[in-house]
Amino acid sequence: MARVLSLDRGRDRSRINAKALPVLAEPFRTEAPEVEALVRLSDAGLRVEEVPVRMEPRAGGVSKLRGRKAVKVIGTVIGTLVAARLLRGRRSD
Repeated sequence: MARVLSLDRGRDRSRINAKALPVLAEPFRTEAPEVEALVRLSDAGLRVEEVPVRMEPRAGGVSKLRGRKAVKVIGTVIGTLVAARLLRGRRSD
């Protein structure tokens, strides 16, 4: 089994292989760091594997991602993916 570093960020749990650390250590340039991280890892030829987690109901409060903010986040994610695809196309030319 590959050696991994486990990070606990509240409800999110990430296991990061030592080869991924330098790829993820660079500052993120977009407003969608999770998406940018996936693109970077893919470009580096690294595999991302999802693992199941048990989600608990919200203890209190409401989500910050509602209404216009939710639409903005979706637009940001789509924009990041489109930009990544365009940059990949330029690099292969």
